[in-house]
Amino acid sequence: MDKVKVTKDNLKFLLDLLDEAERISYDRCKAESPGIEVEKSLGCAIWMRTFEVGYVKTLLKVKYRDHEISDEAVEDLIAELRKIRSENKSIRDYL
Repeated sequence: MDKVKVTKDNLKFLLDLLDEAERISYDRCKAESPGIEVEKSLGCAIWMRTFEVGYVKTLLKVKYRDHEISDEAVEDLIAELRKIRSENKSIRDYL
């Protein structure tokens, strides 16, 4: 399995996972870089993206044991989830 498919059954789990990864990476970057606007920092953006991919990949490996997933597949999944979330502002109401 190199790709996790977004389905109706796993969408809430995947969105929650992405939200958690984003929150943790933002909080950690903010704590490590006092006085810097995280939203405008290229260094934070790069670090946060790398952290989010690693975090999501690790938790997907826990959920889908015995399956390998590449960083590229995780990056594609994250991009797809962000697109779903941005295009459907009230998606949480339906989950």
